[in-house]
Amino acid sequence: MHNLKILGSIVLVLALIIGASFFASRILATSTLVIEEKILKTEANIYEKNWEPAKNNLLEIIEKWPETEKKWSILLDHSDIDAISTSISRLSVYIDAKDSTLALAEIASLKQLLKTIPDREALSLTNIF
Repeated sequence: MHNLKILGSIVLVLALIIGASFFASRILATSTLVIEEKILKTEANIYEKNWEPAKNNLLEIIEKWPETEKKWSILLDHSDIDAISTSISRLSVYIDAKDSTLALAEIASLKQLLKTIPDREALSLTNIF
């Protein structure tokens, strides 16, 4: 009977860990997708030299970023969050300067940063071992 209680406790803890991992992965994937959509719109506007819509799309990202940053700070390494914040800041300056080359390069960097986050944080054997 005592062994059954221990086994039940272990199963419960494992279920909580796995459930929390899936919940965290879903939060990361959803919020990353929202940011990526806005970045793609910004990128398209920069290609077309539509600077005002590009700036407006980026402002939407900047306005929502603090909320996303709070959620992510619980789940991610802070260096990842800082890298994204820095990239967004650089992109803002490049758009203000109407420098399409640097803006597009920064968008590529930002997209790569965002792409790797859900993959690195997902519960998988490679992330465990």
